[in-house]
Amino acid sequence: MKNNISLEQHNELQQRLEQKLILSQAILQRLELLTLPYLDLTNKINEELLSNPFLEETSLKEETRESEDRDVGYGESIETSHKKDSFESVDLGDYFENYLDPGYKTRKVSTDEDKNVFENIAVKPISLYEHLMWQIDFLDAPKNILEIAKEIIGNLDDDGYLNVSLEDIASSLKVDVEEVEKALQLVQSLDPPGVGARNIRESFLIQLRQMGKENTITYEIVDKYHHLLEEGDLEGIAAKLDVDIDLVKESIEELKKLNPRPGLQYSDDKNIFIVPDVFIKKVGNDYVVILNEEGIPNIRLNEKYMELLKKGEFEKKDEQVLRKKLKDAVELIKGIYKRNTTLYRVATVIVNKQRDFLDKGIEYLKPLSLKDVAEEVGVHISTVSRVVTNKWVQCPQGVFEMRKFFSTGFKSSSGEDISVNELRSKIKEIIEREDKTKPYSDSKIAKILQEEGIDIKRRTVTKYRELLGIPTSRDRKLK
Repeated sequence: MKNNISLEQHNELQQRLEQKLILSQAILQRLELLTLPYLDLTNKINEELLSNPFLEETSLKEETRESEDRDVGYGESIETSHKKDSFESVDLGDYFENYLDPGYKTRKVSTDEDKNVFENIAVKPISLYEHLMWQIDFLDAPKNILEIAKEIIGNLDDDGYLNVSLEDIASSLKVDVEEVEKALQLVQSLDPPGVGARNIRESFLIQLRQMGKENTITYEIVDKYHHLLEEGDLEGIAAKLDVDIDLVKESIEELKKLNPRPGLQYSDDKNIFIVPDVFIKKVGNDYVVILNEEGIPNIRLNEKYMELLKKGEFEKKDEQVLRKKLKDAVELIKGIYKRNTTLYRVATVIVNKQRDFLDKGIEYLKPLSLKDVAEEVGVHISTVSRVVTNKWVQCPQGVFEMRKFFSTGFKSSSGEDISVNELRSKIKEIIEREDKTKPYSDSKIAKILQEEGIDIKRRTVTKYRELLGIPTSRDRKLK
């Protein structure tokens, strides 16, 4: 270290960096848990129960009773005794206060009649292309930039990387490179983090930025000293940064938590079996949101192991490993809580916004954007995108992928929202009542809809007619 930095200042700096490292790993864990559907979450928890001694399974009834009787001061006493032991990085007071409260637990309404409905239903998981194109539809950006972004998405490989030069894309679309750069930035803001990068270094920088880690040693290493990183020259990096090599090693461990192949999670083309993550039940005149928690282990911290660790009952060589296990256990419980509360709140907003659909059917599905839900729930748009991906909802109208409740729409001349599904139904109805000897062209259908007060272009009519599987007017004409 430089001579003008005291040992006390150095220790304070190192402590802050360690706390940021712990935070970033916690963020990564919670991001992963947000995306997990029912079956994957169940498997994740079972794996952690086997590998982490600080976790134990308990019945919900037992956990609720004990959380009500628990002395919260115990957690606080551990947290405030950090000068005597090394529990300062495990916020146990926060854990006991916020994560044992079953506040997100949903109202108990029987779902027994639905248990075996889905055993033989299998679907294809959504692809990376579908996931990105779905998000693009909700972005507020100039139309030309959105079109270029769609072209970029079409050129991503299975790992989510762009292997085509911006110049080639600009040339093929006959646009400026600057416009392609703006579109690429748009793609790189989408979920999963790191997508749209041109190399692993750029992918890691994107992921770190999305975690708010621009002003960290880890970011600086990837940004400025990636050549030394590739050579494994940790001492060289430490010298350039003028920090202890231990901090560099910790940054390397943080980088190992990042995803070098962000698109890979969407490349599996095997069928998946549908198990609803959310049930929406009608009780009286109201709809109730119920998270599917059947079969998911209810977990808590093992207090016996915590007490043994606090008393120093383990050998020094084992303590560091065990302390990390304890941190991992706390973060897992927090992450599950975050996943469940976010999923529940998003589902509740969907119920409130889509009441007509729940009452009357698919034709009454209203336009709903990720931004609308994110603002109401109080989270970032990407959080909503993650929590609804690969999740399924069972409601009175059937079983739907959760992201199907989100769609763009159109405005009538009176300002009324018109959903895509409603628009498609109108196009179908117009074609069904046309004179088959003189079928309507797409331009004529657009004009009819415009006369009804719907602002729509011919090419939009063409798009939805093709999605409905309806031939052109020439092919529909009776000979």
